[in-house]
Amino acid sequence: MPDDELTALVRAIAWELIQLGYVPTERPGFVQRGDREPVRIVATETWQAMQQILQGAQP
Repeated sequence: MPDDELTALVRAIAWELIQLGYVPTERPGFVQRGDREPVRIVATETWQAMQQILQGAQP
């Protein structure tokens, strides 16, 4: 899979997680939804993409 396709896939996954109410925590790789305990997501790249999207970058 070319890098640009992989990047698009990671950003799409990050966008979907945000739409489901998940946000990245201060711990790299962990996301949280509401009051629930933080959960580890496998790809740190997805966590970083979530942060970028929430800071104003487009999905």
